[in-house]
Amino acid sequence: IKTGPICTDVSGHPCRLEAAVNIWNFRCRGYRIKIMAKYRNILMMLAGIVLSALGMALYYYSALGSDPVSLFIDGLHIWLGLSYGTVLNGFNAVVLAVVVLFARNEARIGLVVSLVFSGTLLDMWTFFLESIFENRTVFEKAIFLLMGILCLSIGTALFLESGLGAGPWDTVLVKISHATSVPFRWVRGASDILFAVTGFFLGGIAGIGTWLSVLSVGTLIDAVRKAIQWF
Repeated sequence: IKTGPICTDVSGHPCRLEAAVNIWNFRCRGYRIKIMAKYRNILMMLAGIVLSALGMALYYYSALGSDPVSLFIDGLHIWLGLSYGTVLNGFNAVVLAVVVLFARNEARIGLVVSLVFSGTLLDMWTFFLESIFENRTVFEKAIFLLMGILCLSIGTALFLESGLGAGPWDTVLVKISHATSVPFRWVRGASDILFAVTGFFLGGIAGIGTWLSVLSVGTLIDAVRKAIQWF
């Protein structure tokens, strides 16, 4: 049986081997792209968790108001007469129950990673800030606040764009956004307003940082997500 090349190039030379090599290179390149994308997403998720924890620590250390969810938990612990930690654990338990019941298709590995490491990272960042900056001027507090808003927004955006999930409450917000076709920034903004107002009337202490968060974080998250998608 006579075998020959499956095709010839412009000059008439056989290109069976060349075609096979091109196919192999194309497949290898595809696998490399998939692997690179996978590791990129993992790095985005981890960077998002670390930056979000830093943002919350900067919020706390600015002493100019906490983020809306923290304000809500603060008000709830005052109203119920329970410790802050007890109320926080109860809040997380309720949010997890909501995720399991209504948003299981939105839950990813990032949700578990966030639950396991976010608290520890928050404590580490807080300890670091307290050991470096002992006395804070009003100007320094304002800088910490603005950096906290920026870090929290960038961290949340990286986490969401990693495709590996989100924190517990953000998972619920993503589900609401997908179910209602309302942009995430509006869902996040409405959630922040609800938590901030409820926490304030329950007795939580709000500051300028709380209201800046309500007005800016949702929009900043959306802007950073668009920038990431563009790259």
